[in-house]
Amino acid sequence: MSQISVADVIQEVAMDENAKKVFLAMPREEQLLAILGMIAYLRSTLATIQKETIEYREKRENREKALVDILDTDPAIKALSGDEKKNTFQKILTLATRPAKPGYLLDKILSMTFILLLLYLLFTGKLPL
Repeated sequence: MSQISVADVIQEVAMDENAKKVFLAMPREEQLLAILGMIAYLRSTLATIQKETIEYREKRENREKALVDILDTDPAIKALSGDEKKNTFQKILTLATRPAKPGYLLDKILSMTFILLLLYLLFTGKLPL
């Protein structure tokens, strides 16, 4: 690769202009070492992200297993067949581990307050019908 083609490639990279000048002024060996250092940094970051993902999955699986162990002590669940038990556990785990929707609790509270207010007005005879 000639010096002109390296400069053309560097011009296409989204980089600070001063950093581009410094990189092009470096000898080839230092350019290669800089690129290899960047690759090593990216691989290290990727390994860290993969490790965190694996740890998160393990924690979730352990939480689900603990929940299944607790639920498996219920006599009503013990009486179910294997497929029924699996489906029941899957439904329970889905409900227990799903993240709460933003505003979900507030919507429930407001809805219940509105319903109770309507019932109060209806039974006290103050609801205009």
